[in-house]
Amino acid sequence: MTTKIEGPRLAPLPPTSAAESADRKARASADEKIGATAASDSVRLTGAGSEIAAVARSAGEPAPFDAAKVERVRAALADGSFKVDSRLIADRLLAAEKDLPR
Repeated sequence: MTTKIEGPRLAPLPPTSAAESADRKARASADEKIGATAASDSVRLTGAGSEIAAVARSAGEPAPFDAAKVERVRAALADGSFKVDSRLIADRLLAAEKDLPR
């Protein structure tokens, strides 16, 4: 038993005319330009796209840090005046959950 597959023998193509040859060259030249953008092309991002772009730009940067706020919270925790608003936390958790993909 042999596993070799042989297809039909193809005859060589006849020579093309000068017009066909020029047409093939023009198409090849156009194919090379695919992927190139014209100067008039533009991109417009949606709101979500803009947010994603902003996150991507800031991905390598450290997160913002407010040292004064940290000290205020630390002092409020130390003296017992820090109050937790459980309704606000619950509302924000529910809002964040709504934004999660399903």
